[in-house]
Amino acid sequence: MKYKNADGTINEYAQQAIRSKEARLSYFGFDKFESGDQVTEAFQIRAPKHVTSLDPDPAWSDGRLRLKFDTLQLFENGKPNVSIPYSHGGSGVNLEPFTSAYPHYGSGGVQQLIPSKAINIEAIDVNILPEH
Repeated sequence: MKYKNADGTINEYAQQAIRSKEARLSYFGFDKFESGDQVTEAFQIRAPKHVTSLDPDPAWSDGRLRLKFDTLQLFENGKPNVSIPYSHGGSGVNLEPFTSAYPHYGSGGVQQLIPSKAINIEAIDVNILPEH
């Protein structure tokens, strides 16, 4: 989850997640990483380090907010409310169970899922990861 905005301020959704230990679920995985760089490399996320004067599009995330949660929250009446995403942020034609669509943003290769409907999760723990 994004911790800081491009201007260096704390992201409002990160502030809410830290304060309430609740957040809207988006792309997620099961591997544990210890820095924002490790997260963005593995999940092939356009991070602040990719933003340059020649490529000024904003970063998608810094990957610095880690939420640990009970995965039973992903189920409703015994059925999972998660799915494998399609590549390229959902606009691709192929399923992408392991990150691979954006090799220019990182090594990829980690398992990923997305909620199939809006899910607000209650975190057991929220950690702010170092950048590197």
